[in-house]
Amino acid sequence: MTFLDQQQPRRLVDMHVHTRHSDGQPTVSEVEDFCLSKAIGAVITDHNEIRGSMDLCERGKVSTMAGIEVGTQEGFEFLTYFPDPGALEEFYVRSVEPHLLNRFMVRSRVRSLPALETARSLGAWISLAHPFAFGRKSLTFQSRKRGEDFCEQVMEYVDAVEVFNGGIPAGANRKAQPLRETAKQLTSGSDSHVLSTYGTSGVWFPVEATQPHELHEHLREAEDLSLETGTHCSVTRTVFMIVVNHSRFFLRGRKRLRLPREAGDARDRRFATDS
Repeated sequence: MTFLDQQQPRRLVDMHVHTRHSDGQPTVSEVEDFCLSKAIGAVITDHNEIRGSMDLCERGKVSTMAGIEVGTQEGFEFLTYFPDPGALEEFYVRSVEPHLLNRFMVRSRVRSLPALETARSLGAWISLAHPFAFGRKSLTFQSRKRGEDFCEQVMEYVDAVEVFNGGIPAGANRKAQPLRETAKQLTSGSDSHVLSTYGTSGVWFPVEATQPHELHEHLREAEDLSLETGTHCSVTRTVFMIVVNHSRFFLRGRKRLRLPREAGDARDRRFATDS
C-alpha cells in the first residue's frame, strides 16, 4: 500500500471539527488563529450548517475544504467534502435546508440515499462518520433496523469511512477497524468541539495542498490516505458540552441562513456569519 512519503513535507488536516455555528465552542476566527499557530489545517464540518466552513474557506489562510456533517432522517451522519464553497452551498440549498428541523441540530428529514446522490452529483467526496458510535449513528443499529441491503447501498455511495474518531470511546473505534479491509478509503478526525483538541487526529496532506480543490484532489487521487490517530478527546467533557449546546438550540430554535431566493446561482448568494 502506498502512503504519502513521510519524508515529503506534509501537513496534518483535522477532517472533523465543530464551531459555535453548531455545537462547538470556538469561533471561526479562533479556529483560524489556532490552526495558523500550530501549522495545521482543519475542515469545519458543523451539523447541517455551512456558515463556519464557508467563512474559513473565504478567509483563505488555513488549509481547508468546504465541508458539512449531514445528519439524516435514518440517523447516519456523513462527512461531506466539496472542491469549492459554491458546490457546498448548492448542496445545502438543495438537500439540507429544505429538510431542517427547527428544534434539533443534528437530525433532519433528508433521507440518506437521496442526500448522498445529490452530494455525489455536485462532486462531493464522502466519509461515513463514526460508523460504530452509539445508537442510530451506527452500522450495527441500521443493519438491525433497516436491513443489510440498506447499509450496503449506503456503503456503495460513500468514498470512505471514518475509522478513527477522537470524540467517541476507544471501543467504538476498535469496532470500526475491520472496515480497513474494505475497498473504501479511510479517514480520521478529532470530532473536536473545543480548540485544545483540534489536530489531535486527521489526515496528512502534501504541504503544498492548501486550497479546497487541492485537498479535495488529493482525497480523490491518493491510493491510500496517511492517517493520524492521536489522543482521544475527553468523552465526559464532550458529552457535557453537547448536551448544554443542544439544549440551548432546542429552546431558542434554529437561526436560518439568509439565502436570497431570487439569486440564480447558489454561488452568487451571500449570507451573514457570526464568527
